[in-house]
Amino acid sequence: MKRLSLIAILLGSSTFLFAQSEERKIVAVTTTEIKKGSELQKTLMSVKITDPTIYDRAGHVVDSAEAIAMVKRFEYTLGWATNKSGEYKRTLFKIDPELQPIMDANAKKLFLPKNPKLREGMILDLKPLSKKLNRQELDSKAILLIFWSDGSYNGSTPDAYKEVNEVLSKYRNAENFEIIAITHHSIDNATRALKKNPIVNTNHILNAEEVNQVYETENQPLIVLTDKTHKILYAVRGNATMTPRILNNTLKQIL
Repeated sequence: MKRLSLIAILLGSSTFLFAQSEERKIVAVTTTEIKKGSELQKTLMSVKITDPTIYDRAGHVVDSAEAIAMVKRFEYTLGWATNKSGEYKRTLFKIDPELQPIMDANAKKLFLPKNPKLREGMILDLKPLSKKLNRQELDSKAILLIFWSDGSYNGSTPDAYKEVNEVLSKYRNAENFEIIAITHHSIDNATRALKKNPIVNTNHILNAEEVNQVYETENQPLIVLTDKTHKILYAVRGNATMTPRILNNTLKQIL
């Protein structure tokens, strides 16, 4: 297996495995070949990083505040790499405009929504939302559906939508953009969950068990973004680390 292909696969795989870790960033490794998914998972989960310092790929120390700013601008991603001694270090990786789409494509394949109608290129069916929202108010608007489950985030990772919220806060007041957060939970359960994991939105849909069944979310996290014609531009299940970056870049283009 070529190194480029493997790294792309690993980046996609690690998006899920580390989505609920403290860093919640894309992971990169230098291994040249891992044949089985089980071996890949063991390798990723065995990574232990005790050094809080952030390094560039040459091994030089990077100011942490500067590093965070570069990550927030989506110029770099923060992951880890091994040095000659085999130690894992937190490392900044510059986002390659040619390589990154390949990595993203591999990641998307791993996190496709179960429902084939919620795939990129499809027109989003809004009928399931008819009982909850005025569909006419969604006409000619880009739409972001955030299906969430507090059970995925209530434990070790509070504020799980922090990076997504930072992006959405820049666009939430756009007249041609609607952000809809959807959950099967009741208002009481949802209120408690949202205190730990707030979600930027313009509409909340609660008690949405029927909606989730139609969209086949299995009450698991899922994000779907459409353009103003409601053509799906991005759809992934899980708390994928590429989501904030792709949302930011896509919304910048379509709004």
